[in-house]
Amino acid sequence: MENVSKSKGAQTLVSTTYTISGESVANLTHAIMDLGPNPTQAQLAEVVNGHDLKEICAVDNLGGRISGSAERAVAAALNVLLPPERAEQYSADDDFAGCTGWFTSAHGDSDKMAKDLAPKKREIFAAWDSSNNSTKWRRVRHYGAELAYTELYTLEERDQHRAEEMVDDGQTGETGETGGKSSRNRDLYERGVVEQGTLYRAWTSAANDQIIKDHAKSAQIQASLVHLTKALEELGAPLDDEELAAFMKKVAKR
Repeated sequence: MENVSKSKGAQTLVSTTYTISGESVANLTHAIMDLGPNPTQAQLAEVVNGHDLKEICAVDNLGGRISGSAERAVAAALNVLLPPERAEQYSADDDFAGCTGWFTSAHGDSDKMAKDLAPKKREIFAAWDSSNNSTKWRRVRHYGAELAYTELYTLEERDQHRAEEMVDDGQTGETGETGGKSSRNRDLYERGVVEQGTLYRAWTSAANDQIIKDHAKSAQIQASLVHLTKALEELGAPLDDEELAAFMKKVAKR
């Protein structure tokens, strides 16, 4: 039996080949659930500390209702094992939030990162009880970049990025008359999906989790999120971030 470990500061994760413990997985499941829907990298790293990748993946197999958080836990573990870095330059068009690391490694890459990731990815795919590992892996990569973003960029930098994105998107406030299609000329269903979907993605993003928690109106935002979620469901929009983004683009192109 071979144990492979890698440490970063006080965090240590161990990837092994032994049979996982059902009790350990159950305890880990409850610990992840206690963190809520959008835990940070630091919170997840603390919870998964000492657990191997198979145990973390097994959490996802046990309960679909925390699948998003369970997949984030896998991403957080990989962020510890294979620490990401800031990209040379931040771009709003970057699918990986201005970060580079294991989540930017693509199929067919042969660099050191790809070689380091390969055995861990095989272990994860073998542990997942899923008929579509590729879709789950895409989400994990996305979560890995999101979690890394909040760790590698300061709150001030993230606020600046958001401001720049609003300018690039032509968002000017209530009129919506600068850049792109004017909001008053949009189909009302399209406006409902796109505008509420944009707000929902912002409020549920791991990148904004701490910002919302620290906000003076945090309770009001979280209460509003309940109604926003219901509104999107009534409009027939999916709530998974990746699926919602694709749905918004599809509706906007009609």
